[in-house]
Formats: sequence, C-alpha cells, structure tokens
Amino acid sequence: MSRAHVWPSAPDGRPLSREEHRKAIKRQADDLLKRPRPHATISQARRQRRKDRASAKEVLRDLEPPVLVAPEGHCCVYVIGCRRDPVKVGFAADVTKRLHALQTGSPKRLRVFGTVIVRAEAARKVELACHNRLAHRRRTGEWFEIDAEDALFVLRGIAQDWRAAGYA
Repeated sequence: MSRAHVWPSAPDGRPLSREEHRKAIKRQADDLLKRPRPHATISQARRQRRKDRASAKEVLRDLEPPVLVAPEGHCCVYVIGCRRDPVKVGFAADVTKRLHALQTGSPKRLRVFGTVIVRAEAARKVELACHNRLAHRRRTGEWFEIDAEDALFVLRGIAQDWRAAGYA
C-alpha cells in the first residue's frame, strides 16, 4: 500500500518523519498563540486572540496531509479547491495528477483538502452520492459552492455509510 505524502523537509534537506512534522506544526501553532500582544484596549486584545486562535486552527488542520495515491484496486474520492471558492468533488487513482490537470485551467492556486480511499468499483457511486447530497450547493458540473471542510465532512460520512454496508 503506497501512500504519497507531501512533507516539509528539515534544514539539512532530509524529509521530516511524521512525528517531526507533527511537532513542527504544533510548535508553529503554539508560537501563534504565545506571541506578545501590545494593544490599546481590551477589545482589541480579544479580537487579536480570536484571530490567533483561528490561525492556529488553520495550521493544525494540516497535521494529517491527505493520501494522494490510492493503493492497488482502490481510488481516492477527493475535495479540491481553494479557500473561499467553490470546491470540486471527484475521484481518481492518482490525485496529484488530477490536481495538476485542474491547476492548468485555474488562475487560483488549488489544493487538496482531503481524500477518502474506497474500492475502485465503488468510487463513482460514492462520488455520485456526495454530488446528490450537495446538489443544492452545485455551481456547475462537479463544482460546489460550499466550504471545503463541510464538503469533506459529507464525503467522509457517505464513505463511512458505504463501508458499513460493505460496498466500499
């Protein structure tokens, strides 16, 4: 089972292990929350703390990068997009190649928000079930006007239901 993860590298150029990556992300989030706050009023300080917490959550969201290459006989059902823009729900065996193909036609930088691995024969059905659940948010084709995390939540729920029924 091959999994392709995009990990940052250490200063000496070697790739970071999963645990080193996790520690680096947590350290970055802690730094955001601990920086000094010289503000004129209490309300300004509170607003800044809320912004810092939101930034820390965004940093921590990247702890577990999505699987980008599915193992033999499986496919990844993915959520691709960019912040505050429509997201695409689709499936592919190699999400990296699909991302590059989509990036060619997009002026904005796209990223993979998450993937769910299912059996190859069930991938299209899981994708269609997700499209049906998100139909009220459809923009065009497979693109939906919805927050990426919400789309990923729906996708994971559908995949879990299909797995429980023995289909995925």
